[in-house]
Amino acid sequence: MALVPDSKSGAISFYQSRIAVWAADPAAIGLSAQQIGDITSATGTSQASLLAMQEAYNTARSATAINDTDIADMRAIGASLISTIRAYARTSGDMSVYTKADIPAPKTPTPAGTPDAPTNVTGRINNRGAIELKWEGTLAFHAFFEVYRMFEGQTQWTLLASIGKKAFEDDSIPPSTTTAVQYYIQARRGELRSDPSDPVTIRMGVIGINTNAPAENGEENTGDTLGMAA
Repeated sequence: MALVPDSKSGAISFYQSRIAVWAADPAAIGLSAQQIGDITSATGTSQASLLAMQEAYNTARSATAINDTDIADMRAIGASLISTIRAYARTSGDMSVYTKADIPAPKTPTPAGTPDAPTNVTGRINNRGAIELKWEGTLAFHAFFEVYRMFEGQTQWTLLASIGKKAFEDDSIPPSTTTAVQYYIQARRGELRSDPSDPVTIRMGVIGINTNAPAENGEENTGDTLGMAA
């Protein structure tokens, strides 16, 4: 452990408590009167500057708090003024208001564009006899999905639903269906349409969908279409 404390106030206190003892008989401890004078002066100067530093620190803290409050007030008032300027520009329809006020005009929104085609379309027959479809895609910027169906032997696709989620249950298949049924999904954003997804084919089997057949009669994404429209 160091003899003289590391802290500023501790070091000052250390020498203050010893100066009188050393000054009583400097020669007896190998010191001179000049050395006693030097340490006395240095200790006094150190104490004075430490007090000044502490006072300056306290003043700075107070000044910082006052400045923080002033800055917050300025920001609040300024934000209100900027909002008023923008509102005036909108209601007046005068875009030069932004130039006159030297603030940037709002950017024109960039159209989101055509959504990407859905991917990874899968289908299965659930225990209620309906076909569950799932796929991947985006619903960002007001996109939604259209579900199309076509039975084997047909040449036209039928729009079943327009939905805002990435799953659909088709419970409208006739009980007597024994052929394959095919689906594809298309994403839409307003009037913009993606390319159709790859179709998924569900093969119903010969016993029909609403019987005691196994819950999953098939799940195929075969890529062989039933006359899918371009």
